[in-house]
Order: sequence, then C-alpha cells, then structure tokens
Amino acid sequence: MFLASEHLKQRAKDNVVPSLMGSSIAIGALKRGEVHVAGVHLVDERSGYWNVPYLERNLKGMDCLIVTFAHWEEGLIVRQGNPKKIRGIADLARSTVKIVNRETGSGARRLLDRELEKCGVQQAKVKGYDDEVLSHLEVAARVRAGLADVGVGIEAAASICGLDFIALQRERYDLVIPKAHYDALPGLRRLLDMMVSKTFRDELDGLGGYDTREIGRVVERATRRLSAKQSMRQMATKSWRVEWFGSQGDFIAGRPRKPVSLERFADLESLYAVGPLEQSPRRGFDL
Repeated sequence: MFLASEHLKQRAKDNVVPSLMGSSIAIGALKRGEVHVAGVHLVDERSGYWNVPYLERNLKGMDCLIVTFAHWEEGLIVRQGNPKKIRGIADLARSTVKIVNRETGSGARRLLDRELEKCGVQQAKVKGYDDEVLSHLEVAARVRAGLADVGVGIEAAASICGLDFIALQRERYDLVIPKAHYDALPGLRRLLDMMVSKTFRDELDGLGGYDTREIGRVVERATRRLSAKQSMRQMATKSWRVEWFGSQGDFIAGRPRKPVSLERFADLESLYAVGPLEQSPRRGFDL
C-alpha cells in the first residue's frame, strides 16, 4: 500500500497514510474508526474461502466494500542460496535454525501456527518464535541482515531483498472499505481508480510476486452508486449480474453465459469488478 499511496499522491494529490499492522489488528482498528481501509489475507479453515467468512464474523453490522488488491504467494523467506537447507516448516524445529516471526493476528502468523500444528511441531521448540516484527519487508530485512535464517512472508518481499523463497500457499489480499467512508471520502474512489490503472498495475507487477489480474474486483458486494439501483442479490434473482462498474455509476451488465453489453462509460479507467468474471475486460478495453 506504500506504492499505492505514492501513486495516488502524484496523480490526485490525495494523502493516504499507510500503517503497518496485521490483518486481524487492522480489522479491529477499522471497527474502532481508527482507519478508513483495512487490508486482510485470512483464510477460513473450514471452508477454504478467503477473508469474507472472517469479515462476516467480525464486522457484523458494518456495511463494507471488499475489493481485491492482489493475489500473492506466501511462504518461507530464506537467505540467498538457502545455506541452512530449509525445505519446509518441519525444518524450523532444528536447533540450528532461527526464525523471525510476525505479530499475533497477522495472516503470516496464522499460517505459521497452522503449519506448525500440522507438522506436530511445538512453538516452544522453534528458536526465535517470540521475535516479532510488523511487516513482510521487516521479515525479509531480518533474514537479509543475518539476524534470522527464515521467516514467513510474501514472495515480493523476498524478491525485493534478493532472498530465496519457498512457497506454502497462494493468498488473496483484499481491501475492506466501510460504505460510509466510501461515500463520504472521494479520495477512496480515486484510490480504487488508481489501482486499476495500467501504470500502477505495471509497476506492481514489476516488483515480482504479485498477481494483479483481479485487482479492483469487488468480492462481496456493490455500492448503491450502481445506476441499476439493485443489490447483487436482487440482480441474481433476475438472472442479471453486474460485471464491471465505474465510480460514476456506469455499468456493464449481462445475463449469465451471454456476452455483456456496454452501457456507458465516462472514464474507462474507473472500473471495478463485481461477481465472478467469465472473461477479463482487459481483452476488450485498454485500461
């Protein structure tokens, strides 16, 4: 989000101030009104679905927009050349291996704890388990500096720091925006517009480790700015689905399994996606 903040400042002079915190901590801050947007990557153990089940349990009564930022690989960040020959989570129990951990409530910490449990490794047996930092880049920086042999983080952080990476799972990172903030703060709409711009996507792709093909996709619901004036659930009952909509309320709609029809767009960069996509609009539009 630091990259997004810089792009938005250059493009619209909006001031977005990113704050480093884990997923569940960010959601707590959102509920208390301390932030306007929270980033999350939390999987539901029972269903395997990303973010939405957790948000439904923890944001009851809050009307929120859930927008995909990117997919990424999360796994073990190790030193270049992997001198400790770390192959998986079980190796973290070796007395010669020291880890750097993420804070309680972060997606990375949840992943580590889940994988340790699967392997039957007790947290107390992992050297460095209580050594916590607040971001993926801090994990990579500790490993690069030789202060730890390994830590859980995203592939992009390993790539930026010139480190090796062992993937554990693919994740979806979403932005959660309360509808009240979305309606009241034009800067949030400009943030979403900027995210789907080709300039930003190209730079994010250039970092490595990010899959931006679904960036801007609205996962859970649409806002009432849609000129259709119907919720997604209402439209589904009539066999219609909004495929993409713009910040001005313009939309593309179509019946399932049939080509979508373009209604009207004032700005073809102002597109967000709603619902499952049968084909990417990038094939038809230059965003």
